[in-house]
Amino acid sequence: MNRQEYFSFSTRQDDFDKAFIKVLQRMLSIERNRMIPPENEMKFKHGKKWITTHSNVSQDERSLQQIETVTNIYLEDITNHNLNLLDTIINNLVKQLIETNERIMFETISKTCEDTGRTIVQNNDISPAEQYLESIKSVEFSVNRDGRVTPPTFHASPERIELLKKDLESKGDDFRAKFQEVFYAKSQQALETERKRLDRFKK
Repeated sequence: MNRQEYFSFSTRQDDFDKAFIKVLQRMLSIERNRMIPPENEMKFKHGKKWITTHSNVSQDERSLQQIETVTNIYLEDITNHNLNLLDTIINNLVKQLIETNERIMFETISKTCEDTGRTIVQNNDISPAEQYLESIKSVEFSVNRDGRVTPPTFHASPERIELLKKDLESKGDDFRAKFQEVFYAKSQQALETERKRLDRFKK
């Protein structure tokens, strides 16, 4: 009598693996798009390294980083046909991979800002709302492919966000008018920069 082999359905196993990976990739894309809009994603198809040229003409070589995670599946759950385990495993994998990806992303952003001098020193003598206004003054807005101005995205801890919201709500009309004035000026500057960039491609 031949020894019984478990999980030897190679064809069905391949189909399951493909379906599992497809669901995982879709959920990862949804979570990743919370931080990075799809239109700002770049697909890198060849090689593992690239060189970035900054506005100060300095160059920086970067490479892809591999992220990974591990999960455990117990034989008891398989023999008991615990299908709910699939949702748990996928959700845990997505959570761990996204957390690692976000950590690497913010580390990369932080290093780039430090290397190019685009950093802001926190001034504890002014309110959070005023600090936010000063940060808006120091950055450049961009223009998307549809010609619309896209202001920078602000990321902070939930506590910091709540503190900033309360402070902004407490400010009077004069501060709001000043904020709108800065926002408008930055938007016009971004449109002018984009116009000059496009003019270089005209024959």
